[in-house]
Amino acid sequence: MAQNDQQNRIERFMGRGGFPCLRLSHVSGFSAVISEYGAHILSWRSPEEQELLFTSEAAIFETGKPIRGGIPVIFPQFGKGALPQHGFARVRPWRVVRESIGASDAVSVTLRMNSDKETELAWSHPFTVELDIVLTDVLLISLRVINTGRATFSFTSALHTYFRVGDISMVSIQGLRDLEYSDFLVDRRVFTENRDEVLIGGPIDRAYSDSPETVMIESRHDRLRFLITKEGFTDTVVWNPWDVGARAILDLKPEEYREMICAESGNILSPVMVEPGDIHTSAQILRIERF
Repeated sequence: MAQNDQQNRIERFMGRGGFPCLRLSHVSGFSAVISEYGAHILSWRSPEEQELLFTSEAAIFETGKPIRGGIPVIFPQFGKGALPQHGFARVRPWRVVRESIGASDAVSVTLRMNSDKETELAWSHPFTVELDIVLTDVLLISLRVINTGRATFSFTSALHTYFRVGDISMVSIQGLRDLEYSDFLVDRRVFTENRDEVLIGGPIDRAYSDSPETVMIESRHDRLRFLITKEGFTDTVVWNPWDVGARAILDLKPEEYREMICAESGNILSPVMVEPGDIHTSAQILRIERF
């Protein structure tokens, strides 16, 4: 469809695994697909119909299983810990509580997840979490964590974004020089980044602390830049399992590591504290540039 035939709209359909989904379309030609399962963004497409997010061909769409790719919501635990890996938000049903379609401005939806008996068995804190997804020619994702209980709680979180690239060997990440990072591949030892451009030539799993507001991924193969701007998040994680790591992941095909890079905004190295009745808001804005 030609760009001038585009219009703002929200369409509902049943996605893989029988999960209810929404497709957001914007007059600019950008579109996004969101699954109510996990409030998971499965797709973000350019006006040229180029898919900008990576989802594995081996991804599992089953209740209780995380979906490999797109943008999973990580809450209330990043990584390993007392809860299952990356917490429970990405494997829980959410519900749509707001929709908005403007004539020429944004198309947006809000999804909500509340604590219940099942979450409180794993994590004893009453809460509400909302995810705003706002589509224009950029993609804005805002995460609100509300403490609905009587005691302070802490959490870690991330928007675990899988970007699709044509060739991982032609990718660089800019904006991380002189930052300290915890390397999860060597027992969280702390190092300092000394490169202007972080190149991916092997397995990488790092959390860069106090990262700048905007970090850029440049994919020379695709002649495309991803700009990741964050608010309320302190850290940036960079992850690619490379060949050996990919072979150990059941829901990732062995060669697919070449087609993806995860660069995600999060509150990871220092947990966020939320007092009773308070709200913590964090956001990630994604945009692209051609070169």
